[in-house]
Amino acid sequence: ENDMALYRLCEMYLFEGEIGKAELVIQNNKRDKKSGWVHLTEARVFEASNKLNAAYKSYIRALKAMPDNFETLKGLGGVSILQNKYNEALKYFSKAMTLKPNDSEIYLGMGKAFYHMKNYTAAMELFNEVTSMPKNDVELYHMMALTYSKLKKHNAAIEILKEGLKIKEKDADLQFTLGSELGNNSQFQESIN
Repeated sequence: ENDMALYRLCEMYLFEGEIGKAELVIQNNKRDKKSGWVHLTEARVFEASNKLNAAYKSYIRALKAMPDNFETLKGLGGVSILQNKYNEALKYFSKAMTLKPNDSEIYLGMGKAFYHMKNYTAAMELFNEVTSMPKNDVELYHMMALTYSKLKKHNAAIEILKEGLKIKEKDADLQFTLGSELGNNSQFQESIN
């Protein structure tokens, strides 16, 4: 129970971009025997600090202690993508999907894995599923645009990027990709604006 509270506290700090505070919480709560929640907490902090190997190992320890923990499976999927282990990511995301079948982050993660595996059709199917879910974040629009671009559907990429920019007007990734797509589509004047 206390370990789950530790996890939630660190998640709050990470959400606020306070990685140092999350690291301090872990350092101040060292234990000889760690629960799955402590391993999960360490994994999240390692991931936020871009220590991917350490994050992966902590996620695996958390998974051994809590084999049906949604956050652990989702985290393992995400770190697996960052380590170019796409089939492994799909395995973890698929199991997480059985626990929360309507979680948009799982669909987005699976779509990213398929995107990196160059299975753009499967990626787009998953991204389209996310558009009908309540939680849409601009990363979805960016991934959809990149996928449309790979499928040589530049007009669709441009439209989806414009939709994303309605949500977050100053997103650098969306703006850069829109300029690139406009250039790909020979709309050079608009890409300069």
